[in-house]
Amino acid sequence: MLALILLAGLAGERPAMSPTPSRWPAGSVLADIDAASPAIAERLRQYEVLLDLDKAVPAEPMPADPGGALAAAVEQLASALGFAQSVEQAIRDAGIPSELAGRMARLLDKMHECHVITARRHDELIELLPKLFSRTSAVPNIDFSDVVACAPKMWLATRELERAIKAEQSGSGQCGQTGARAVDLWPVLRFEPGCANQTYQHDYLLIVDMGGDDVYANNAGSNVIDVNFSPPNAAKPGLVGTGPAKGCQRGLAGLYRKDCSVSAVVLLDTQGNDSYGVLEQPDSDRICTDDPVVRRMLTGGAAFLGVGILRDSANSADRYVGKTVSLGAAHMFGVGILSDAGGNDTYMAVRNSMGFSLIGGLGLLRDEGGDDVYDYYMPRPLNPSAPNQTDGAGGVRDNEGDGVCDRVPRYTLGGGNMATASGLLVDDAGDDTYRAAFSDVYTTNPAIGGMSLSAGSLGFGGNGAVGTFLDRGGNDRYQVDNPFPGLAVRADAKVVKPGSPSTDSPGARLFEGGSGVFIDR
Repeated sequence: MLALILLAGLAGERPAMSPTPSRWPAGSVLADIDAASPAIAERLRQYEVLLDLDKAVPAEPMPADPGGALAAAVEQLASALGFAQSVEQAIRDAGIPSELAGRMARLLDKMHECHVITARRHDELIELLPKLFSRTSAVPNIDFSDVVACAPKMWLATRELERAIKAEQSGSGQCGQTGARAVDLWPVLRFEPGCANQTYQHDYLLIVDMGGDDVYANNAGSNVIDVNFSPPNAAKPGLVGTGPAKGCQRGLAGLYRKDCSVSAVVLLDTQGNDSYGVLEQPDSDRICTDDPVVRRMLTGGAAFLGVGILRDSANSADRYVGKTVSLGAAHMFGVGILSDAGGNDTYMAVRNSMGFSLIGGLGLLRDEGGDDVYDYYMPRPLNPSAPNQTDGAGGVRDNEGDGVCDRVPRYTLGGGNMATASGLLVDDAGDDTYRAAFSDVYTTNPAIGGMSLSAGSLGFGGNGAVGTFLDRGGNDRYQVDNPFPGLAVRADAKVVKPGSPSTDSPGARLFEGGSGVFIDR
């Protein structure tokens, strides 16, 4: 619903797609994009800090009392979420090395800044809903630059913590060498310094895991969190009680019904072959299919009107599975980041994922190396004859209202749709395999006047958004499903520039513009 309401106020907010070339550091992501499309590189300028993995920024000074600062930061965020608790003794007892405690404290401080902005802007939108929804004329422009500006602060603080962990482990390079003990302070902090394999079934604002082959059956670095269900040992129980988190399975309706809420989130995992997302028998999607799905929307470094970061800094084989608006994805001016340091990884989601953004903000998926596999899955229908967007049609619910069954694959691997959205997938190295889909026409429920209904992937932008795909090395393979006649081929060592239906799907009126670029070096 928010998607329908705010678009009227965005016509004057869309940044100009200036074709004027800019100079970027040689070998940078933006330099590679600029060579194919200066306009799209310029559009991504505001996210430059997020794209420079070696950005030299002086570290913030350590707090005088790192343990005390960490306790204060946890308590501040716990109170902001409505779960006030005293944690200093637990922090002191854990024996966390000063450098790690100080860096976690600094990161949590940045996250609190972003949480406050997200909470305020979300409340503003909810308050405006009744008035905006009844209006037929354009509403005043709404500026969400404060939400987007949070992302670099949180990203840089995350990288500082990552460097501190590597320094702490530099002697052995192994987990479990810090002498610290685990800390579980739901819903804010989960710190696991050991080597044990963990399964995470509850949502936290900050998870720091330093070892083990872990399974993340939770928000997995998404800022869309479930505080209804807590672990049984939590200082304060969840709003509903204890048990595994369920999160938002019904898109925007879930936010209105308090199935989930929005905040600022970071997941940092530094070792192990990890799994992010779990396929289960459907819950909310059982009206569509009985195939296994990831039950929640917005997981795996995803964001709605805020910042969500998933950083896996190990050179290991990881598995990422999502549903919709997941795996480095954003909605409603959020910034969602999935960053993997390397290894032979696999990525899979249904649609609108893997370097995708819908209505403003940035969805970024970056993999720094390894022979990776990027794919999508589409749950089979309960009733093969059911039309799309009806019960039993297969796929999963869409995000309007309670959601209808949508089985059309689209918008993965560097896609953007609506308004100022930017979706970006960057794979730096390795012999990778990609599969994605295009759609001549997909339907929306309800229909939105002026919106283009053709959709693509692999560097595709529609309705005023931009989508960018960049593979920077290796011998890569591509499979495109549902290609239309004349679609420009996606292939190794090929560039497809903006300016044709192969990359662009511009709409009318509120949805003017929209472009994409595909680059395989």
